[in-house]
Amino acid sequence: MPNLAKTLNDEIRRLARKEVKTALADTQQRTASLKKTVSALKQQVAKLERENKRLAAGLGRAQTTQPASTGEGAETSARITAKGIRSLRRKWGFTREQFAAVLAVSPQSVFQWERKDGPLRLRTKAKEAYLQVRDWGAREAREHLASRKKSSRKRRARK
Repeated sequence: MPNLAKTLNDEIRRLARKEVKTALADTQQRTASLKKTVSALKQQVAKLERENKRLAAGLGRAQTTQPASTGEGAETSARITAKGIRSLRRKWGFTREQFAAVLAVSPQSVFQWERKDGPLRLRTKAKEAYLQVRDWGAREAREHLASRKKSSRKRRARK
């Protein structure tokens, strides 16, 4: 008799497992489908993030290569560096004194600007003067320097 009870108990367990397996088959299929969908979405998000990063880097490069506009906002947000000051002065072939005369600042100011690292914080008048002349060629700069020398000679003669 104990054998019959054990056999009956085993049969009930087998049938219960079969019923549970049948009931869960649909849920397992849906779970597998959802896992595949989540995996595909993760791959798509990763791809879009890479594309976004690439486009943002391209946009950053495009913004740095575009010349600053001549509007009011450009003057306040212009990035002036020591390297830019040095390269402009050398492009024109000017000494520090000549460059300072064009900008109406002291030669010592030009010297200090060229020695600093990173962006420069110039006074308003010096910044405006630099922003006006930075697109000039060497000929325009020499003409401006010559006209400044003439006007300073006339002022000295009047005194």
